Parts: sequence; C-alpha cells; structure tokens
Amino acid sequence: MAFRVVIFQGSCRNGRMGDRVVQMVSNALTTRKHTVTVLDQKELEGQDVSLLKQPLHFYPDPTQAPEILQSLNSKIQEADALVFVTAEYNATCPPGLLNLIDHFPPASFAYKPSSIIAYSMGPFGGIRAAAALRPVLSEIGTVSVQSQVVIPTVQDALSEAGEPTERVAKNLKKCLDSLEWYADAFKMKKARSGLPQN
Repeated sequence: MAFRVVIFQGSCRNGRMGDRVVQMVSNALTTRKHTVTVLDQKELEGQDVSLLKQPLHFYPDPTQAPEILQSLNSKIQEADALVFVTAEYNATCPPGLLNLIDHFPPASFAYKPSSIIAYSMGPFGGIRAAAALRPVLSEIGTVSVQSQVVIPTVQDALSEAGEPTERVAKNLKKCLDSLEWYADAFKMKKARSGLPQN
C-alpha cells in the first residue's frame, strides 16, 4: 500500500549533512512507491515559518493565518506517516526542528506513526537528539515507532547523493518496515472507526 509521508528537516547549518540523510530517506520511500513531501526549516526561512511568533492554532480564525502555514498544515494533516530527521546540536535536537513543529497544532500530527532518523558527525550518531525528540513526538500525538536509525560519522556513512553504507541501509529498512506497518494499521482503523472524540 502506498502512503503519503512528510519528512521534517530541521537543521539549518551551512554545509549540513542533513541533506544527505533526507535524500537517503526520500529515495527509500520513493522506491517503496510512497509520496514524499519534505518540510525544510532552512528553505522556509524568510517566510512566515521563521522564528515562531504565532502558531497556526493561536489565530482566532485560522483561515486568516499566513497562507504558507495553512498550506504546510494541510500537508501534515493529509500525511499517513511522518519522518523526523534530526541532527544533534549540544546533545539535543536542533532548534529549527522544534521551531518547525511548534508552528502547527498537535491535532495535525495526532494518530499518525512517526520515525526518527538521527545523525551526527561524531561517534554517538545523534542518539541524544533522538532521545530528546521522542517525548516531543508523543506530546503532539504521534506514535513514534520503536525502530529508529542512528547514524554516527554521517559524513562517512552516506555519500553526497544519500547512498548509505550496508549497515545504515539495513537499519533504515527495518525502520521503514515498521513505519509502514503502523501506517497501514492506523489507516484501516481510521477508515473503520474514525478518530476518538476529544
């Protein structure tokens, strides 16, 4: 079954390795016949998704919010699954990623499975960023699948075109297999019963 997947890229550093990681994930998802949308905080700078001043759900009338917020929110709402690509800045996830997430209401993320793909240029592979991100994902209502990808020395593990080493490719397959399983289960349950009334 094909799914709509949104990838969140929150690193804004010049020369970031996140582009390689996003390319790897996007390639893998596309090979699996999924539709991929990338939300990139760096590419959104200068628009109304720069440093958070007012999230979409704080507007008294959300239809009066900036068009870019409404458009991106629709992409998140329509997604069947979410992938969060996180670098590790100072032993946690980058502020750009949290800034991007915080622009949108938790209801837009809720009842969707999510995967964490973490990386660093050092030996820990972003594991501390992944650990910091998981409770955030829980609070906004996604179910973060247990399988995650952690990529140490990312500059050696991925080519510039996003081609992974055998170890990374194996871990990514396991992670995406799990994400697909949950996406399929959630989609069937939503079709049968809808969402809980809050």
